[in-house]
Amino acid sequence: MGKKISRGKFIYYGAIGTLAATIPTRLIAQVCDLTTADIAGPFYEPGSPIRTLIAHPDEPGTRLFISGQVKGIDCQPLQNAMVEVWQADDDGCYSIFYVCENGVIEDEFKLRGTIMTNSEGYYGYESILPANYANRPRHIHYKITAPDGTSLITQLYFENDSLCENDPWCSGAEDRIIPLTEEGEALSGQFDITLDTDMVSILLGDVNQDGQLNVLDIVSTVAHILGNEQFNETQLYAADMNGDGFINVLDIVQMVNGILLLPRTNTTPVINPKIENENGKVKLTTQGDVAGIQLAVSGDFKLTKIPHNWDIHHNDELILLFSMDGSPLNSDILFEYEGELNIESNLISDWHIHRSVAEVVSLTTEFSIGNAYPNPFNPQTKIDYHLESSAEVDIFITDILGRNIKTIYSGQKSAGSHSFSWNADVRPSGVYFAHLKLENRSVTRKLMLVK
Repeated sequence: MGKKISRGKFIYYGAIGTLAATIPTRLIAQVCDLTTADIAGPFYEPGSPIRTLIAHPDEPGTRLFISGQVKGIDCQPLQNAMVEVWQADDDGCYSIFYVCENGVIEDEFKLRGTIMTNSEGYYGYESILPANYANRPRHIHYKITAPDGTSLITQLYFENDSLCENDPWCSGAEDRIIPLTEEGEALSGQFDITLDTDMVSILLGDVNQDGQLNVLDIVSTVAHILGNEQFNETQLYAADMNGDGFINVLDIVQMVNGILLLPRTNTTPVINPKIENENGKVKLTTQGDVAGIQLAVSGDFKLTKIPHNWDIHHNDELILLFSMDGSPLNSDILFEYEGELNIESNLISDWHIHRSVAEVVSLTTEFSIGNAYPNPFNPQTKIDYHLESSAEVDIFITDILGRNIKTIYSGQKSAGSHSFSWNADVRPSGVYFAHLKLENRSVTRKLMLVK
């Protein structure tokens, strides 16, 4: 839940306490030979998941381990460079663009993935040796994006491939044809990459680019989340403090941490948060130390009373609450309101920037959702619900990020008690939420899938 930002670029983050140097290192360092480019081909698809296991363990083919280092033209390693790879399977088929009948077919991004380089610029992944596609030599496609946005599209080839000599792209790719070493039943190789960049660092959290992390950056970030201020590309990445691709209350809490520089060894994670919405009051109960809350809301409402000590900011769709001085909430009641307010989703952060989602209980006599049986469950659970009168309802499941992953029912339901089941055999273990929505009001039930 939060403002989504592009995954196409990553800014190199400096340390919280100091302003990173801005002198281009090209002026003081050696110059490395650039890695040559190659065609992207027709099968690139953005948005592949961040992972180092590109090939499922059950994917047929010879296991292949590729590692290397990404550097700038000054030969300095590039931290947080994004390495996207995609390739054909053991039958020469590319996922997404074709129905690949060989091997594991449940993975939408089969044999595709994104790897982030570490602090020394190193990356690595496990895949399989691709088969020949058409009459081309075996190859793996790469798109590398440096933290400053510099990108390179190229391909990796392998020594002793008889099709390379007559291939117009492979035949001129001497710096990208690598030997493979046998290691048991697997193969391994090293592919180092040099990009045409000499990155300039910025201070993480410094969204107004004044060289400092302070309350002005928090004010701007709050305004951006609420839609009152537009960020440029550099500001977007500076505001994404935890690097999860979203700008939300988690980033605000981390900014507060960076400003206060207080030890958090005595704080505890949030456990079993619950939000109650009843009679014009919204209340939070939980174990652990809450640092910030973000609510996605709907309805025609007006906040009338703020009984706690935290900062609160809102518009018609979002409410942000967070501590600016490191203090805990001094009231379980988050706020009081007049009119109609419905909590559509929520996000809770502790001081260690752990993400939690609270179960929302709307204490209304018009409709309710009961307990799930069993819960925790594997792979199926049943949830009861009740309607006081006939109504149009929507029943759906979301994951912990608030994404709708399954629509159970949408349509008219008669008054009375009902139930629905959810089979999660294709979903990974984790926390999910069942939602019952009636017009602009909704209730949720927290579910725990354990496999």
